[in-house]
Amino acid sequence: MLKVFKPTWMVKSIYHISPQELIANGVKIVLTDLDNTLIAWNHPDATEQSLQWIQKVVASGIDVVIISNNCTHRVKKVADMLHVPFISWAMKPFSRGFKKLQKRYNVKKSDVLMIGDQVFTDVVGSNLYGIDCVLVQPIEASDAWNTKINRYLEMKIISKLTKEDPRIEWRDSLDQRIR
Repeated sequence: MLKVFKPTWMVKSIYHISPQELIANGVKIVLTDLDNTLIAWNHPDATEQSLQWIQKVVASGIDVVIISNNCTHRVKKVADMLHVPFISWAMKPFSRGFKKLQKRYNVKKSDVLMIGDQVFTDVVGSNLYGIDCVLVQPIEASDAWNTKINRYLEMKIISKLTKEDPRIEWRDSLDQRIR
């Protein structure tokens, strides 16, 4: 039952993930959540750190696409600053956004990696769709009101997963798969 909540990796931050690690794992397209994964949920703009990370990944030949449940206006503003395509209103954990990406890029699921900060949207959505995922710690300790309940439940799930599997811990890289 808990399998659907289990990420492929758990990494402290998206910024700890190097292009070399992505290439070594056969990644051709990185899907990244926006809020609290790439930038703080309460920050309206892209940051220098997010721009530099995306530039390094793209320069290595890997496409980056923002996939967010947020509204088009919010996602487009940041995606334009970062010069990357996006999918808004993705409805994660449902497959809508993932199917849209696969149709747009005509790629195999094994070539795609999802990076996000939420178990119930990013990890569950990735697992249900059949793609690898990285769970990262949220950039901002605070959350929007509608995310606070999810965070509490996520902590319970991660705690249960770590008791069942000692490999489940926050890491600085993609050095060890959890699943």
